[in-house]
Amino acid sequence: MVVQVTQTNYETQTQAIAKELLSATREKRSFLAQMRDQMRWDDKLLAWTMGNPGLRVQMFRFIDCLPALKSKAEIARHMQEYLGDPSVELPAAMKGLLNFTNLESVPAQVAATTVSGAVEPWRTNTLRAKTSSR
Repeated sequence: MVVQVTQTNYETQTQAIAKELLSATREKRSFLAQMRDQMRWDDKLLAWTMGNPGLRVQMFRFIDCLPALKSKAEIARHMQEYLGDPSVELPAAMKGLLNFTNLESVPAQVAATTVSGAVEPWRTNTLRAKTSSR
């Protein structure tokens, strides 16, 4: 079943997550508490990705090719190609992050570093799931 979600709903969800992240960074907590929270955020982001069919397909394509990419410029180019696809519904702010023209620019490098680090746990979990199912 495909659920149609308005752009406004994505924007609202994104802003709510951002506010929670901001408030969480202001609290001083133990390392274990921070790790538990990080795992919860990974689950929320994964759920959000899975709820958007276009994003889900393109994100897993991106995750699959990520290990073969050797530079931040290659990662940035693939991010634009996969996540900038018209089938991917992202909040305007996130689409704006992909709107860099020079793959060697600071915004492109920061985006590549951030996204590759963020999807690494998903890639690892996907590989574990594939390995355990064999």
